[in-house]
Amino acid sequence: DQTTKPVKKELTGTDFNAQQDQVAIKKCLNALEVRQEARNAGKVPSNDSELCDIDLFRFLSCPYCAKVKGVLDYNDVPYKTVTADPITFSHLPQTPYSMAPQIQFIVDKTAPVGSPARGPFIVDSDLIVTALGGPLGYSSQLADPRVKETRNFISNAFSRGTFVAMYSTVKRAMESYKHCVPQHYQYLPLRVAGSNTMSFIATKKAFPKIKEHFPVSEGESIDSVVERQSNWFVDRIPSGKPFHGGDKPDIADVEMFAMTQTLLVNSQTAGIINKGLFQDWASKMAPL
Repeated sequence: DQTTKPVKKELTGTDFNAQQDQVAIKKCLNALEVRQEARNAGKVPSNDSELCDIDLFRFLSCPYCAKVKGVLDYNDVPYKTVTADPITFSHLPQTPYSMAPQIQFIVDKTAPVGSPARGPFIVDSDLIVTALGGPLGYSSQLADPRVKETRNFISNAFSRGTFVAMYSTVKRAMESYKHCVPQHYQYLPLRVAGSNTMSFIATKKAFPKIKEHFPVSEGESIDSVVERQSNWFVDRIPSGKPFHGGDKPDIADVEMFAMTQTLLVNSQTAGIINKGLFQDWASKMAPL
């Protein structure tokens, strides 16, 4: 008889989140909701002592990490950033889930940063924003089919477009490399090797996958694809309104704007989106 070695199932964000202390998470989210309601009413929050501190674990220049950071910043949610090493994965939490972004609600400040004893985690950018959505007042938006479609486009199409654009040539990758790895990886030989590797991954691996989520013509450049993606988003803004959410930004506006920041740090990719109606929309988002 022949025995087959069982295949180890990859731990998904949903699986990992389900293993966390749900009671502690609910308590932290409830306290955040009370704070946000007071803030939205123009009152001074009275329950700040009950708020759970938040650590955001992220990689530099990661579109998904930028999305979570943008939602927290837009809603003035206090948090601390822990920047993880994208090569060694050091400074990520000491758990079986080794991807970013992650947030951790701090319930034991004496425990080491990233330790499970410090508090429960929520991982995966979409799952993080969905969990925060209720306390931040986005519940109805998250359930809206139009918003769902736009958010799906941002997470699966535009995120890939931004990544490929940042590393589509070695020259672009060299500039992007400066913003995505810690200082101790910045010496020239490693920078050249890393840039060539990222450019290969972007053009040969990531670019073809965009077609699974957004139409790409034969021979079309990534700059053209990202420009069309930005126009697709603008076309979803209601007629005569400044934002996807109408008179004020909704969760899709916030996520889209946050992801564009990864393109703007590179002088060679900023021009792809700094034009036309998309630039007009972004200029309205910037001061908010």
